[in-house]
Amino acid sequence: MKNCKQCQQEIEGRADKIFCSAICKSKAHRKINFENRAIKNTHNILLKNYKILDNVFTNSRAKQVTLTHVSLASKGFQFQYFTRLYKNKQGKYYRFIYNYKWMEFSDGNLIIYK
Repeated sequence: MKNCKQCQQEIEGRADKIFCSAICKSKAHRKINFENRAIKNTHNILLKNYKILDNVFTNSRAKQVTLTHVSLASKGFQFQYFTRLYKNKQGKYYRFIYNYKWMEFSDGNLIIYK
């Protein structure tokens, strides 16, 4: 006998059944969809942040730009979402979104590097 993938109860009926009831099947699929939705939401936020940083460099050939925290936040940038965190030898942190990185300062300024 097989056990239900959701509640671990013994399954009665067809040999190829995975869940013991429609309720367990629904719970399992809701859980999968919730996890996928959370990943998709995070990806969309990272993509939006990337596009905001990309727009900063659109009309500039500069390798770095200085902005204020407020100006970037007003464009919808969400600072808590990034793809990598790096601490340099001086103890300063760089946050990355793919090929862009930035360093935050206590005065509210940011240096963004491409």
